[in-house]
Amino acid sequence: MPTPQEYRERRAAKRAERKAKAVRLGRWVPVLEVFCDKFGICMKPIPNGYQFRIREYIVNWWLPTNKIVIQFAGSDDHKEFQGDLVPNEPKIITALKKLANVTKEDASSVLKIPS
Repeated sequence: MPTPQEYRERRAAKRAERKAKAVRLGRWVPVLEVFCDKFGICMKPIPNGYQFRIREYIVNWWLPTNKIVIQFAGSDDHKEFQGDLVPNEPKIITALKKLANVTKEDASSVLKIPS
């Protein structure tokens, strides 16, 4: 069984790792701002992350854990994003591309976003 000191050290190491991950993922924010402006997605900061809104969809992204949750406005129902991940592409980019495809005005054509 770990001693209290070992427990505190392990907890501090995990906290530092999450903080470093948040900084690394935060470098994508300028790219996301441009993407959101192009497709009409409202992006606003929330504690430890960002919220993206378009029509009835809300996508919450928390940087320290890289967790993405999708929900409908006015509803308590939410679902963690489990899309097909693209190699060498952040999970949030994949989620926002999917969101842009779903909310496209002309449903007969598929939005082609370059990879």
